[in-house]
Amino acid sequence: MVISKKYISYFLKTLAIFLGGLAIYQFVDKTPWEKVVITHPILLVFAFLLMPVNWLLESYRWKLLISPLVKLNFKQALIGVLSGLGAAFLGGRAIGNSLGRYWVLPQNIERKKSVGALFFSQFTQGIFTYIYGTLSVFLLIGFQWLFPIKWTAVFILFIVIFISIIGLFYSIKSSSKIKELFIYYFDMINEYDKPLILKTLTAAQLRYFIFSFQFILVMLSLDVQLSFQTLCLVVPSIFLIKTLAPSLSGMLDLGARELSTLYIFTLLNADVNIALMSSLIIWGINILLPSLVGLTIRWRL
Repeated sequence: MVISKKYISYFLKTLAIFLGGLAIYQFVDKTPWEKVVITHPILLVFAFLLMPVNWLLESYRWKLLISPLVKLNFKQALIGVLSGLGAAFLGGRAIGNSLGRYWVLPQNIERKKSVGALFFSQFTQGIFTYIYGTLSVFLLIGFQWLFPIKWTAVFILFIVIFISIIGLFYSIKSSSKIKELFIYYFDMINEYDKPLILKTLTAAQLRYFIFSFQFILVMLSLDVQLSFQTLCLVVPSIFLIKTLAPSLSGMLDLGARELSTLYIFTLLNADVNIALMSSLIIWGINILLPSLVGLTIRWRL
């Protein structure tokens, strides 16, 4: 018995909606509304108004990166980005985002080749998380605001990552089948010229500044007892820890951001309730709301 893709699509969408409802429940249940007071609501409104700018920039990036495969207008690119956010309820932030964008591409093209564009999109956005996050962590350590790091563990981790990368490239080089698959899925990256890459990186950096500023605004709206300068180091550190740490929940990285924020705030002797509240609010603004919009988009498996 062969199950129609139409019914599979309906099942996946129903499952995603159910998980979306569960995410809303988690958001309401975990947020310590009674322990925190919003003292500057205008800052919270401003953070909310920046949310569309954030995802419009990502849509612009997606439009550029997928252009060698298919020419999308801005609306179609935005639909793809929102679809990816909606599908993240199913497979987590990375896998779900990729599937959601894949499912709304035209079916008359080689959609599998979009893997290269998806990888490059995540790679170029992640660059700034690692650069600014690492710099911020070392500045915090320099100011003796964080515990001394265990350099032995860092060195071992670096060696493991280095050996893994070398092993991966060696296996690709030695296996003709793997090489063919790699070339098929990532060959489109070779078509990116310097102007396109520069535009993509510029938009990625603007996005990073925007969602970092949103996080800072949310914290300031809750009257956090940390200076603006300190928050400019705290937020990139939080994003770095969140990226490196495994997601404890499939609900669009809800859990990793909470724990990383709580960790930093604990080390700074700041109010952990503000840490939890701010991380949940920024998750609700930047992830949950656009993801619910993404659930309304039709998927073509």
